[in-house]
Amino acid sequence: MRASIVSTALLGAVLLLPVIAAAAEVPPPPAVQRQPKCPEEAEPLPPDLAAWANRAAPVSAAASADRLTDAVVPVGRAVDAALLPTRSVAFVVRPGNPGGSVAHAGLFRLSIPHAGTWRVAIAAHAWIEVVVDGKPVDSVAHGGGPACAGIAKVVDYDLPAGDHVLMLSASDAAVSEVLVVEKR
Repeated sequence: MRASIVSTALLGAVLLLPVIAAAAEVPPPPAVQRQPKCPEEAEPLPPDLAAWANRAAPVSAAASADRLTDAVVPVGRAVDAALLPTRSVAFVVRPGNPGGSVAHAGLFRLSIPHAGTWRVAIAAHAWIEVVVDGKPVDSVAHGGGPACAGIAKVVDYDLPAGDHVLMLSASDAAVSEVLVVEKR
């Protein structure tokens, strides 16, 4: 009887080996995967994003277009932008991704000094839109920020001179660094 139990246990172990080996090869889910280690001396930012390190005073988002007076993201200086719970924001236009009930959002005023291609860089994972004359502007390029810079997303827009609305939505953070600069 004892030999039968031992042989059954050995047979079970042999049959489980392929299953155990396959499980060992499965990578962890994306939320658990580690970010690449950044070198102590990180690469410098590209010239058009160098202002990322140049912080202006923090800015609180406006909840509606009629409250944009103090919610200004200055051109050429990064700000820590305090966002609001999405449900408290009256968007100028419906965002392409408004976010869920736990997301953050906000409206900001942009004063663009001259027509050109302008970049919006942000640290949080968020939806970015620029509204000109009540209409959202299509982006001309978008992508991730440089490695190890703390910039999650960069979106480029061709913008005319004037005051426009920057809408952030679906943010995973209540505060995010934001930078608006001309693309060079």
